[in-house]
Amino acid sequence: FPVTIVSETSFAFNVYPNPSNGTNLNIQWIDMKNRNEQLNLTICDATGKMIMRETIVGATAGVYNIQFNNTLTSGFYVVTLQTNDRRVEKKLIVN
Repeated sequence: FPVTIVSETSFAFNVYPNPSNGTNLNIQWIDMKNRNEQLNLTICDATGKMIMRETIVGATAGVYNIQFNNTLTSGFYVVTLQTNDRRVEKKLIVN
């Protein structure tokens, strides 16, 4: 079924610190509809290789902290949050 890229007013997230040192990352999401749903988080490098995938069940708006087992190497990454019907991407720079 279709996935819609939505406006940032209905479903949005921030990634910080950005630029990052590659050891940890905070994801803050805002869901104006206040749904309690499954949230899929993926991080891909500049080549499109998936670095991390995590599913957060029962997600509501808030902050999620990620501690990387292996420090991310310097470069450009894409962080994606997706629900059943919404998807938003953000760029992440690692120094």
